[in-house]
Amino acid sequence: RNVSNGLSRLSCYFGWHNYGKRFRVKEPVSCNQTHGEEAGLDRDLIEQARRSLFTERAFLSLSKLDRVETQIWKKGFPTPGKSGPDYLPAFALA
Repeated sequence: RNVSNGLSRLSCYFGWHNYGKRFRVKEPVSCNQTHGEEAGLDRDLIEQARRSLFTERAFLSLSKLDRVETQIWKKGFPTPGKSGPDYLPAFALA
């Protein structure tokens, strides 16, 4: 099994797990603290970052990504079960 196939899914999971999922270890159901907050991040900072995912366009040329993140951005890992490469629009490389 090629480990790189799951990197983009893993990146999405990390974001959800740390900044979206509630952190409840022996806490009441009403507790809505996230894993990121439990680790010491400010709730307002997390909310601002989550909102920006849907309101601001990210540009590759303005992003500081490492090699693997850049490869994910450019759809460099094959989608399991697909026979051909994923479509990469030109604007994604701006």
